[in-house]
Amino acid sequence: GLPAANTRGGVTCYGASAWPLATAGDVPVVAAATLGEGRVVVTTQGSLFDAYALGNETTREFALRTLRWLGRSKRKAKLGILDVGSLPVAQALEWDWVRPYTKADVVVVSGEQLTPGFLEPLHAWVMEGGGVLLVTPDWTPKSEQPPKADGRDSTANRFLAPFGLAIDGRETNGVDVLTITPPATVQHA
Repeated sequence: GLPAANTRGGVTCYGASAWPLATAGDVPVVAAATLGEGRVVVTTQGSLFDAYALGNETTREFALRTLRWLGRSKRKAKLGILDVGSLPVAQALEWDWVRPYTKADVVVVSGEQLTPGFLEPLHAWVMEGGGVLLVTPDWTPKSEQPPKADGRDSTANRFLAPFGLAIDGRETNGVDVLTITPPATVQHA
């Protein structure tokens, strides 16, 4: 399994083309979906994709498999960088990166970067075959602003809704290891 952060926030998979990739207990915390020609992966365990976590062999392999799937199985798909905050992921994985994101195969987007004005162009890009890794920051009781228990209003959930995914407020505290959904059991294209 993967090391878990004690966070609040699961991922609800309600679409026909949405499924969990990793769970904390019975709460999905990493999930994937397809729509049109595009693919998306969302995680409420943002620290899984930080430079420190990618030093762990299991976490690194999970990240590489995730990005390869998002990039349509290209061994080294081009990773789109929206700002320097995404650069450590590309550097830690030794991936080529480009700007603007529209020249990439996969883009890493944090919840903070997902603004209402960015939703429409990003959806259009995904529908044409782009892949998005949406990383929300870890939330712990020490954080000042917990996520809303009902996140239907959030920009991230407006982005995820067409994919049949939603970030929710379920607790994942007390789980030290995430369970990975074995790839063989996932029958999605």
